Amino acid sequence: ATTTNYGASSTLQIGGGYSTLLKFDIANLLPAGTTASQVLGASLVIFPNRVTTAGNFGVYQVTGAWSENSVTYATKPTVSATPYVTSYANVNSFKELIATGLVQAWVTTPASNFGVEIEASGSTVLTLDSKENTSTSHYAMLLITLSSPAGPAGPKGATGITGPAGAKGATGATGAA
Repeated sequence: ATTTNYGASSTLQIGGGYSTLLKFDIANLLPAGTTASQVLGASLVIFPNRVTTAGNFGVYQVTGAWSENSVTYATKPTVSATPYVTSYANVNSFKELIATGLVQAWVTTPASNFGVEIEASGSTVLTLDSKENTSTSHYAMLLITLSSPAGPAGPKGATGITGPAGAKGATGATGAA
């Protein structure tokens, strides 16, 4: 809708004139100092809980700023011209969409993280849960796998105190004369 904000909606509509914006604050998801080369994999996981018309959808990189509580169709941000990834909409089945390169770009240039927009292709219409959905709670997630390089060995610690002597053992057999 040109002037309606759906930021508090419990569902996210895609297709039939609707698209969905998602954004993840990766600065709060990753340890400080994480580099793009440490991002081994990243997946956007969504759960289409209703597919009115089956078909394909695309995930596009958002290239302009927006706010969940104020964005409308009239103020929606710009997106990349080609989809980052496309997939087929299956109902009641988690979809894992590979987003490794996108997350690595966001780590390299945090100011470029404006999220993604999901748009349907052709007559495809599907519904996702939002984070506000308390019925099924299958909200979109961003799963990130990091490498864990071993750092240099730390300095040797101080020697501890000597413990008490143990109990005396049994006397052994006498040897040959």
